[in-house]
Amino acid sequence: MLTLPLLIAFLKGVFLGSVFFYILWLSAKNLIRSAWPPSWFIGSWFIRMLIAIGGFYWVAEGDSMLLIACLCGFVTSKMVIARLVSINPSKPKKIPSNLNSKG
Repeated sequence: MLTLPLLIAFLKGVFLGSVFFYILWLSAKNLIRSAWPPSWFIGSWFIRMLIAIGGFYWVAEGDSMLLIACLCGFVTSKMVIARLVSINPSKPKKIPSNLNSKG
């Protein structure tokens, strides 16, 4: 298989992952402020699944190698986005000293 179609499938996966996690971020941000949070949760889930599954089907074109390249791009975008927003569960953030005092 040629490398150009695999590279294009990978980049499409990166795009799909970026859209997926951006919508997740938007829904999480609006979930807190919403009068009825389940609407944001359920609506966001359906939209994200529609985009992800439809995108994978569109990119794969019946070829498993293209699907794997797209999935690799999707996962790569998740890792890059996690790094960009600096989520590091192994290092808890320090609490300011004025919030630690009991009194």
